[in-house]
Amino acid sequence: MNRDELVRSLVLAEISDDYEEPTHVHGNVVRRAGACGVRIDYSEVERILQDLVQLGLAKAYVLSTTGPASEVPAPIPSGRVADLYYWATSAGLDALASSRPSWPVDEDRD
Repeated sequence: MNRDELVRSLVLAEISDDYEEPTHVHGNVVRRAGACGVRIDYSEVERILQDLVQLGLAKAYVLSTTGPASEVPAPIPSGRVADLYYWATSAGLDALASSRPSWPVDEDRD
């Protein structure tokens, strides 16, 4: 697994079980990737989230306290990435499952 595949898989893992916002995703990805000596900046996480939505591996949402979440269709404009929440699609979960055997991190020990 190369660096780009690792980072993409880590981002996908962060959005695999709930709506997540980019700052939260970035913080957890930095911690996990750091264990492998990989550095990641916030703009890279934003770009990956945009790519995942464009590829159909994730969906972007606007959350509301008064109603259901509303999906934001791809492509996600750069200026909106930080304002949205992300969740992996079933295709994204399949992609994640196929990438996990080659991860250089131990998820049980984080």
